[in-house]
Amino acid sequence: MILSCRRWRFLLIACVIHSAISFPQFQDLIPNGKKVPHPCSDGAWSAVGHANPAGGHQRNPFGNDFAATGMVWSESFCRADSDDDGRTNGEELGDPECTWSQGQELSNPATGHPGVCEPMDDERCKGKNDWVVCSKQKEMECDVLSDPATQFFDIRFPKRKVPAEKTTYTCMVVEVPEMEDHHMVANKPLIDNENVMHHLLVYGCQEEVSMKLNTPYECGMEATASCRDLIGLWVVGSKGECMHPKAGFRLGKNGYRHLAVQMHWTNKHQHSDYYDESGMRIFYTKSLREHDAGTLWLGQMFFEIPPQAPETDVQGVCTSECTSKIFTDNINIFGATNHMHLLGTRGKVEHFRSGKRVGVITNDTHYTYHSPVQNSFDTPVVVRPGDELRTTCTFNSEGVDRTTFFGKGTHDEMCLVFIKYYPKQKARIQKCLSFKELSMCTAFPQTVGLFEDGMRGCNVPQFTSLTNPATLTMVFQIQTKCRPDICTQECKNAMRELRQHPCLKEDVWEYIKFFLMEEKHSGSGIDVEKLLVLYTVCDLQLGQEIGRDESRRITTMRTPSQPTNTDFTSTSTDTDHIHTCPKCPPTHLSICNNSGSRNIIPSITFIGVIISLVEFLVTVM
Repeated sequence: MILSCRRWRFLLIACVIHSAISFPQFQDLIPNGKKVPHPCSDGAWSAVGHANPAGGHQRNPFGNDFAATGMVWSESFCRADSDDDGRTNGEELGDPECTWSQGQELSNPATGHPGVCEPMDDERCKGKNDWVVCSKQKEMECDVLSDPATQFFDIRFPKRKVPAEKTTYTCMVVEVPEMEDHHMVANKPLIDNENVMHHLLVYGCQEEVSMKLNTPYECGMEATASCRDLIGLWVVGSKGECMHPKAGFRLGKNGYRHLAVQMHWTNKHQHSDYYDESGMRIFYTKSLREHDAGTLWLGQMFFEIPPQAPETDVQGVCTSECTSKIFTDNINIFGATNHMHLLGTRGKVEHFRSGKRVGVITNDTHYTYHSPVQNSFDTPVVVRPGDELRTTCTFNSEGVDRTTFFGKGTHDEMCLVFIKYYPKQKARIQKCLSFKELSMCTAFPQTVGLFEDGMRGCNVPQFTSLTNPATLTMVFQIQTKCRPDICTQECKNAMRELRQHPCLKEDVWEYIKFFLMEEKHSGSGIDVEKLLVLYTVCDLQLGQEIGRDESRRITTMRTPSQPTNTDFTSTSTDTDHIHTCPKCPPTHLSICNNSGSRNIIPSITFIGVIISLVEFLVTVM
């Protein structure tokens, strides 16, 4: 459940002794550590010992060697050649005589990267830099920018102090300055503070907005319920976006009259002296193009990456059933961008028709968060109703001593792909995502009635409307019969009845909780998180009872030749860990082992309940 998952992350982080040197501290331990040149650009490679210039868990050859020395700049390490390019570490970092000591100023600049074999095109370096991903694009190249008919307007956040928190989402709604119909044909980031900027998203608003214009406010993963059509995207490493010559995002009278911009700050070391006023430049033309463009989201919204695992694959599927219902005709894909965080190493989207693979839309074999590949197609990829789009993200969690979940923070993970297509009108919804094995295409108001069974028998839009009489009755039952500190008999009786509802069963209920926690229903007068705490107290006990019954069943099924296996080593990695197995009941935690048996124990959700309970009691005392 999403509530408990969030608590797991908190508890795991709090309980684990984590020893890691962040790259600002790392920089001070080597000569010219803040001024090591980036071999692919005119800037600096900030995280000198890491494969990702922005920092992360995977080290490059220099980082591995330096870690082996105990993070000490010694004469022997200075005279070593970590990248095997014929120059010592000291020569590349401006200390050729190996006399530097920490805190000393150097007159010699760093002349190269000690972890990258240079020159990169030299025969000597062949095969040594496969992990380095260079973006060939120095600045955004877009023919339409030189067209005299192209105009632009800027959306900038007012200069503000960045909170001393690791992750902050801030949004702002603005009015489109031109009411006459026009097409957005390109965008370009206006980045003020690179130390904290993680991404910028621009959404088109389909409905009238109630938010005060030009006023920043804290938000979640979506800016507001009225503004959900993604039309612009900047992530670290991106220079901007150009639309296909045949398409543009329609703004104005018959298009988006308001735009919502979401800004994600990542203040990793919680500095209190950062300020920022980033934004986005929107290029547009009144010479309307042939088609309106849209953005389709693909990917997986729930997953767990075990610690110390060199390779974990996560998959999300936009199924043939989904595309047959949400696409009213063929769509033409002209752009695609994979999006993961620091653990992401590979990403691809495969295109299937009638069960056979007909193409690959993205295939980033060396994905890096710092420099994502923006795939564009002069000849668009045609996707028909009934086709399947299968997303696979691969993660490397070596060096990470906790389970990593899907989440907003940079040190959480995501598995998303943003697909640009036309005509926009040929897709009923803009998201075709998975939540575990569920297809989220069945859960939108626009698709109600298209899927006979809804989401496994649940009409999600109806059930999650807190003005729905049936839902309000359930809420009343929980609020009047359940307590946050103890599972009463009347609450347990109510829960047994409620759990028969198709929206409160297994993975569908997991999704409902995820949805409610994201939406919060701030205008409903109902505190969703406290409501979930009340529900979970007895839900846990009922789950334990089911678990005891299941354990008895498994014990009965064992023969004397099948001893109980107490070696809880997972098959997914060579490091012992506990993680959720997809086929086990969601009210339990399953420990997978090498023999293939599953030992079911009471759900770890009680951790989330306890922490939520403490928070609840603090608020009411």
